[in-house]
This record gives sequence, C-alpha cells and structure tokens, in this order.
Amino acid sequence: MNTIHHLLLLVLFALSPCVAQAKESSGSLLFCGNSYLGYYRVNTSLAKEFESIASAKSSEFDLQDWGSFRKGGSTIAQRWQMSAEERSEMLTKHGQSNPERREAKITLPEVLKSKQFDTIILQQNSKARNVAGEAKALVQAAEAADMKVVLFMTWKGKRAPAEHQDRIAKEYLNAAKKLGVQVVPVGLVWQELDQEQVDVNLYVDGGHPSALAHYINALTLYAFLTDGNLDEIPLQPKRFASENPAQTENQVRDVIQRVLAKHTASN
Repeated sequence: MNTIHHLLLLVLFALSPCVAQAKESSGSLLFCGNSYLGYYRVNTSLAKEFESIASAKSSEFDLQDWGSFRKGGSTIAQRWQMSAEERSEMLTKHGQSNPERREAKITLPEVLKSKQFDTIILQQNSKARNVAGEAKALVQAAEAADMKVVLFMTWKGKRAPAEHQDRIAKEYLNAAKKLGVQVVPVGLVWQELDQEQVDVNLYVDGGHPSALAHYINALTLYAFLTDGNLDEIPLQPKRFASENPAQTENQVRDVIQRVLAKHTASN
C-alpha cells in the first residue's frame, strides 16, 4: 500500500500501581506500528484512546510521544533497521518533530536497550505477511531488555473478502506461537462486529481505522492487558452515530469480551 503513510508510535505510559498489578503485561508500554495505529486524517490514535480509557479509571499516565516514522509500505524489519539519520529526515519531512530533539535521532534498537518499557505493542504492516520472520530480531532484543511483546493483530481491507481476515489472524497467531509471545486479537473483534452487523463505521478509507475504531481497538487492548471488566469503563455513547448509541456501545463491548474470552481459552 504505497500511498499509505506508515507510522511508528513510541509511547511511554507510566501506570499507577492499581493498573500495573492487574496483569504482568501492564506497566510502561511502547507502541510500535504504522499508520493503522495513528493516521494524519484521523485526529486521534490508539495510544491517545488507550490513555483516555485508563484515565477514566483514575489511572495516572505519563505520556511521552517519541515521534513517528512515516514510510510507505514499511515492515517491522525495515523500521528495526532504520538509521537515526533516516528517521530524523522523515520526522522533519512530515513535521512530526524538531530534528534537534533527542527523540528525533534515536533508533528503535536504542529505545529497547534503554529498558524504559515493560511491554511493546507490535504491529506488522497492512499486508501482515512473515510476521514471525520480520519480528524475530526485535523480539530477541525485547527479551534481552526484559520486555514482553504483544502482537497487535490487524484487520482486512474494507473491500477485501472475508477470508483475508482468516489469513491475517492465522499469520499473527502462528507468529505468536513461533516467537513465544502474546497476541491481542483486534482483527477478530472487527470480524465479529461485521458478522453481527453492529452499526459502527470502522474505516476512514479502504484500510485505516476511523476515530471510533481507534476507541474500540483501545478498549480491546485495555481489556486484554488488564483482564479488566469493561463494565467498569464509563460508556461514551456520543462516539456512536447509531439510532441507539448506548445500546450499540454495549453490543461492541459484548463482542470484545466474547472474542477475548474465546481467544484466551484457545491459546
């Protein structure tokens, strides 16, 4: 997808003890992905929505945006190998950061070596191929830094046939087994929402998530990381454009809980 601007979000979350104790994978989070985690046409991101959800539970977060990579078609391996100079160039080109700032010149391997994070949320590009091979070096470095890796399963394109989601899910699940890491089944949540014809608009274009989809993705990730009950998170019906917004949000949350329960039981 050459026209898609790919994004790497490196975000530090310092969780309060009440959240950090919920599950070992909680703690400081490093988001590493592309424009499916944050896109210039949508005024939000997975990281921002995740912070908002956690804040609603009175959890304190210290969010530091380490800047962004924008490289069309980039894979995990390409981002891993990107030089500090190339990253600085891209940040400057897209107005994401002053190149004189330290974060504009730091590479992904250097971030992991800093051991500032407990968990990395890792996403392959939209094609979702060879996830295990692409992520191997990064996962090894994360393990050396005592970091956990959680693969962020993506979704099929808006006009792609249903079997494309089955392939993406299989790719991520197989990669998780090969690498010995976890996977949050966001793509399966999208698939279930589609199959149950829940009244939500997940796409802003042919592939990128809408603002509402980022919220749904963040709910899924939050529940996955904390084993949390989403009933404890206040409803935000104003986000939904359906005839009965509160009912629609409850449908969405029910789908998330069921997909995660099934995923946990089978893995």
